[in-house]
Amino acid sequence: MQTNQEEVLRRVDISADISDIVYEYEKAYNTALRTGKTPEDAQKDAQKLIVNDLPKGIVLTKASYDIETGIAAIAVYDEQTKETY
Repeated sequence: MQTNQEEVLRRVDISADISDIVYEYEKAYNTALRTGKTPEDAQKDAQKLIVNDLPKGIVLTKASYDIETGIAAIAVYDEQTKETY
């Protein structure tokens, strides 16, 4: 399967956006925890926040934060390329 330059650039842009959005998710999650919210409520709050920042055509499919390791991750689906990142 051959990809054109536009598809490659879109993938690069989406990957960069995801990095920024994961950072915002992690900040929102930790802020919610510090205000006394449960991990479940913190996750819901953080997810609501990042959904508004997703580029057009990108859908959040999963977001998680591992308290023990401090690692945050999201998975998104690109409606244009039909790929999950």
